[in-house]
Amino acid sequence: MPEQLLQLPLWVRFGASQKLAGLNAYSPLYLRNSNHDYGGGDFGDLFVLIEKAKETGFSVIQLLPLYDTGDNTSPYMPVSFFALNPIFLWIDDPIFNNLANKLKENQQHWTSQQTNSQINYQQMYDFKTAFLQEVYLSLKNNSNFVKYKDNITAEIKDYAKFCSLKQNQKTDWQKWETNKVTQNEDFYLFGQWLLTKQLKQVKEYADKHEIYLCLDKPLYLQLQSSDVWANQELFYLKKDGYSEFVSGCNNPSDPFGAQVWGHPVFQFTQKSIAIERYFIKSIAYLSQFCHVIRLDHVLALIWKYYLIDPNTQIGKHIKATGYQILQHIIDSFPNIHFIAEDSGFESEQEIDLPLQNLGLLGVRCLQWASQRNQNSNNYPYTTTIYASTHDTKSLINWYQTLDIDKLNFIALDLKNNKPSNPQQILNQVFSYLYQSSAQLVFVSLPDLLFDTRRINIPGTTNNYNWQKRMIRNIEEIDFSDINKLINKFRRNQLVLSPKLTVSKVVHPQIKNLSSKDKLELIVASNYKIGEFIVNTNLQYENGNSNWQELIFDVNGYWEVRNLDIKLYYLKISLTNCIKGNYELSLCVKFNNGELLNLYEYAKNLKINILQ
Repeated sequence: MPEQLLQLPLWVRFGASQKLAGLNAYSPLYLRNSNHDYGGGDFGDLFVLIEKAKETGFSVIQLLPLYDTGDNTSPYMPVSFFALNPIFLWIDDPIFNNLANKLKENQQHWTSQQTNSQINYQQMYDFKTAFLQEVYLSLKNNSNFVKYKDNITAEIKDYAKFCSLKQNQKTDWQKWETNKVTQNEDFYLFGQWLLTKQLKQVKEYADKHEIYLCLDKPLYLQLQSSDVWANQELFYLKKDGYSEFVSGCNNPSDPFGAQVWGHPVFQFTQKSIAIERYFIKSIAYLSQFCHVIRLDHVLALIWKYYLIDPNTQIGKHIKATGYQILQHIIDSFPNIHFIAEDSGFESEQEIDLPLQNLGLLGVRCLQWASQRNQNSNNYPYTTTIYASTHDTKSLINWYQTLDIDKLNFIALDLKNNKPSNPQQILNQVFSYLYQSSAQLVFVSLPDLLFDTRRINIPGTTNNYNWQKRMIRNIEEIDFSDINKLINKFRRNQLVLSPKLTVSKVVHPQIKNLSSKDKLELIVASNYKIGEFIVNTNLQYENGNSNWQELIFDVNGYWEVRNLDIKLYYLKISLTNCIKGNYELSLCVKFNNGELLNLYEYAKNLKINILQ
């Protein structure tokens, strides 16, 4: 067990009723740094963004998916859930020293001749690949790279082999010569070693500055991906390997209408166990880089998913597997905070209650149409709010198109005339959201820069989606206005009460718990705990099925850096349990003899064993 955590897990802060402010920065490519200009931002620019966020009072920085997407500009079209995009490579990393300097100079010269507000994605991707090829010759025998290769997963090896085969055969994987020998897998592993090293450094820097990183986890991949190629049995594919059905959505309540996205779709119902294992592996990969994970399109896991015939564009809904996959994802990563992107849909029985049972609520966005999303008085504490998203208009453009009646419906304070000044608009809307009960409110970096261009228009493919770049350098931006609002509404303060004890349970109210699973409790306290006291009818190791009191001595904890607080762990084995319903209550006994009841019978920890 580690001796110390660098940051307090977010569930502890939210358990202490704290409210935080988040910065939605979209892509590292959007960033601009005064020290260099290679045509788009990279992982190195995130260090400056972290400093700026800390200075302003933000607690969380959210980024779009960072996976390799090949020549596809959409971050929601990954080539693998186990590989980062080379386009984000920080080429001023000290590890490169003076390598490939001529290539860098040529790129900077090329960039100086281009439009400075738009990214040429393909040119940038090709440049980063060429840079990697040049430095590979000098660094391929690096001892840390050798160690990396000794510890990588099968999925990363699949990615390297896939990329090598694709490069050699230059066609869809469905048409490959199966016995073709690959020669350059090591090069693709080299790129992932560097990218992994750099993004871990970003996370360490964020920890140092007490900033939480939030990364986006798409639900689907593109067909020409290593994950689909290596796991064909998990998807709706025809015998020739091409998609039998593709992804999309079609619901009257969807704010963007019917869409065809085109990914191959998982056979969630038929292959639920194998898909669950695959999803947990992919979350484990992502979790090494971040503290928060946004699960995109969680409706397909919790409610229903949509199958579209790629020839006719006609689709049908398939009922999701319930919350089994999502439950086990959350249980497997107790210190990761998950955001369930549910598009703000309102369905108490089919969406809200299942998410509540998982300790989650969905997201809200002012620009989504229903009063559920637009009236901040209705936002529960566990909600995550977005002023705008990558799929919406800019906040200023949206606001300026609304009439007074609509804004009054949203409940914005319009005692004076509707403001037209961009800063006044932002101040009014951000104040409205920050005063809400929601624990986390995200505002976007483009909105703060008065950048009114759309990042993406959902369901469209063009040369502008996902390729915007900020006009000014990040160091030059004045965030004093948003800083004043964050301070005014107390959304940046780590204030722990003199006596704080909060807890998190793994497997709360679950209905399909295996008798081989464990019930895990995590308790954070700034008072020293000596014992856990459990009253339950669970058949524990002694085989007793009657009500009994179990006492567990505290035998380990994690300390949080710079805070007088510890995280204690309790695991109760269910190995000897048989099918049935079980309940328990739980309290902690502090070293001074004081007792604190955490859970009462049936209210929080009702366990159903199904065998």
